[in-house]
Amino acid sequence: MIKLLIPIILGLLSCKLPKGAWENIDSDYEPQLNVLALISLDEEEQSFVGVRRTLTLDEKEGEYVRGDTVWQSDGTYSFTQYLISTYPVRDAMVEIIEGTKSYSFTFMSSKSSTEQYDLHKYYDTTGTFIPKENTLYKLTVTTNKWGTLTGEVVTPSIPKIDSASVPDTIFVKKPYSVTYDLGGDVYGKIATYMSENPNWVCGTNINAIVQPGSNKWTTPPNDCVDDRYKNAESGKLTIRLRVMDNQYYEYMYRIKGNDFVDFLTGGGSRGYTIGVKGGIGVFGAIAADKIERIIVP
Repeated sequence: MIKLLIPIILGLLSCKLPKGAWENIDSDYEPQLNVLALISLDEEEQSFVGVRRTLTLDEKEGEYVRGDTVWQSDGTYSFTQYLISTYPVRDAMVEIIEGTKSYSFTFMSSKSSTEQYDLHKYYDTTGTFIPKENTLYKLTVTTNKWGTLTGEVVTPSIPKIDSASVPDTIFVKKPYSVTYDLGGDVYGKIATYMSENPNWVCGTNINAIVQPGSNKWTTPPNDCVDDRYKNAESGKLTIRLRVMDNQYYEYMYRIKGNDFVDFLTGGGSRGYTIGVKGGIGVFGAIAADKIERIIVP
């Protein structure tokens, strides 16, 4: 039972708030699981299951762990509180099922154990889970307090970039095109970025959604026409094509009202449910291909 105090406005004409007049509002809301799960056939992104939960209105977002007093050289001090987030579910049993095989995913609570994992997500730490294209995967998340969430997704085909369509050397000021095969009736995303000599070069960081049925993408115009970049060094450019199943696309890139959802970059609404039952969230899949080229400013 949750109680929230809301002031009652009396005297509509005078718009004055009475002193001490409050109303008790009751809510029977029960927390539910909020899962963001991804099967990845992209070497740059690991498969993972993020398990969180919603909170009741009277729960705090963080629990106090400890506090430190830091003394400064001028004799003053500051006090820092360390909180642990209440949202992540750390003791769930998480399984990905492929046919008759079941893979248990492990909660990673710290990057200090291995740098390849993000905080507060479940991963296959055994190295035995190797997802396949065009394959049905089932998800089961079981908890003691917040029930069980299930989901299904079919992985997309691995797309193919036509390497011969892209010149060996790319010039920033000159447009170039990439032809490809999405591998099915799916949306894709092309991203270009510096993979060697990481200093930013004008015209190298591009992201673009490509439509189902398309097979060619051309770089958009850029403003790299003055002397600001004349001292930039050449480097190695990665061109990556990532395709996504419809569940991932719906959750990640569909705009509904003012909500833009993208859990790989951390933003968006948590209210949508696509591909899962027993909670909210999404179970999606991606696959990718990439090539590298020399780029010259």
